[in-house]
Amino acid sequence: MFKKILVAADDSEPSRRAVDVAEDLARRYGAQVLVVHVHQPLAFTVAAAGGIPLPGAIDETDREVETLDRTYLSGIVDRLKAAGLEATGSLVTEAGPVGQTIAELVSEQRVDLVVTGSRGRSQLGGLVLGSTAYQLIHLVACPVLVVR
Repeated sequence: MFKKILVAADDSEPSRRAVDVAEDLARRYGAQVLVVHVHQPLAFTVAAAGGIPLPGAIDETDREVETLDRTYLSGIVDRLKAAGLEATGSLVTEAGPVGQTIAELVSEQRVDLVVTGSRGRSQLGGLVLGSTAYQLIHLVACPVLVVR
C-alpha cells in the first residue's frame, strides 16, 4: 500500500511521535522513509513576525541552527537505518510556508503517505503562516497522517 513515506520532523514532541509512527508503518509495509526538515532562515522568520532582521548576528545564528538541524536529521535517519529500514534525509532551506515546501517535495518524490506532528516547534511560525499539518492536508494528493 505505502512504498514511500515522508515524515516531517522538527524535534517537537508530536514530531518525535510522528517519526515513531512512520517507522512502524515503514516496517509493516516495507516502505522507504524520507525524513524531511525544513530550515527557514531566521531573517525570514523575524521579518514574518514583523521584526527587522539584523544581518550579521542573524546570519551567524542561522548557520549554527542549520548545523544543529543537520545533526538532528542525521540522527533520525541513522536510527531508522539501524532498525533495518531504507531511509534518507532531506534538509530543505526555504523562506516560505513550510507546508508548501513539503508539498512540493511530496509531489517531486512521488510520496504515498505523509506523516507529520499536529504541532511543530515553531509556534510563532504557526501563528504567522498557518499550521503545517493543515497546509499539508489541503496541498498534497496523498493521505496525510497527523500525529498528536
